[in-house]
Amino acid sequence: TKLILLDSLLQEMTVKDELPFPRRPKVEGEKPTEEERDFILGKIKEFEEQYHPLDYRNIMTNHDYFNRFWFHACHMPGDQIVDCSTLIKESLRWREEFGVRTITEDDVDEEDKKSGGLYSRNRDRDGCKL
Repeated sequence: TKLILLDSLLQEMTVKDELPFPRRPKVEGEKPTEEERDFILGKIKEFEEQYHPLDYRNIMTNHDYFNRFWFHACHMPGDQIVDCSTLIKESLRWREEFGVRTITEDDVDEEDKKSGGLYSRNRDRDGCKL
């Protein structure tokens, strides 16, 4: 089933959707237009059931979170709208697959916390703010 999913993602990425607005050249640091954002979120909405509800709500309502993907897609070769949509879909699927929303401090090995490699709540192993 993973091969089929990958194949459908590749097909989706190679097909250029007809946009109801003109394509713009990539400009570093430039935010998406409302039309571009709405178009991408419309594509994300098609896969809503595959994402954690809090992650889905966050991408749909938080412009700053969305813009992180948009800015990253600006630095990728290819179409920024397709790349942004793909980044969001893959990130939200990964978060759901690995249960990111359910990880607690108790899930982390004590040795990992003591070594200083992992920390929680913006504090180091000595309790000092980072």
